[in-house]
Amino acid sequence: MRFWMHEIPTSVSDSVIVERSEFEQLLGALHDLGYRTVGPTVRDKATVTFGMYLAMECGDVLVGALSSDMSARARVLPNAIRSLMIKTSYTSYVKECTAWRAKPVDPACHSPVVSSIPTHLMTGEFDPRTPPANGKAVAKTLSHSFLFTYPGLGHGARYHQGCPNSMVWAFFDHPDRKPSSACMASMQAPFK
Repeated sequence: MRFWMHEIPTSVSDSVIVERSEFEQLLGALHDLGYRTVGPTVRDKATVTFGMYLAMECGDVLVGALSSDMSARARVLPNAIRSLMIKTSYTSYVKECTAWRAKPVDPACHSPVVSSIPTHLMTGEFDPRTPPANGKAVAKTLSHSFLFTYPGLGHGARYHQGCPNSMVWAFFDHPDRKPSSACMASMQAPFK
């Protein structure tokens, strides 16, 4: 089974979570459904979260991508990994997107969301997938957003136990208030 780094702390914490509310029970049930459900055909990828990911990624990025286009993009990679990257990642996603029957997303989907709904935005300092600059761009059109960039973390900051997790719960408890970020002062990169 494929493990993503952000799943490991969540998986470990499943056995020690303290019940907080019906909302937490709902999140736990969704987590179990999304991360633990194994289907008969795609096995390790047959999860709710991977399904949502494919719906977005296939329609937004991969539909219409040609092998020649991917080969051209891959030219910036070192020779040692170029063909492996195309064979594994690209070929795998093309097959999955074909099975998903993905259609291109409506161009309107690329417009920024404009809203005053309280929104908790979080990114890791070293997040290559959704870097801090993306969080800043998103926050510009969300008038009641709270943006936090967590020191020393990468992608999936929400799944890091401790500070980010406590701030998410503080936001859930009082979405109209900016959560205290005092705990971020003790966070640092896991290397020097």
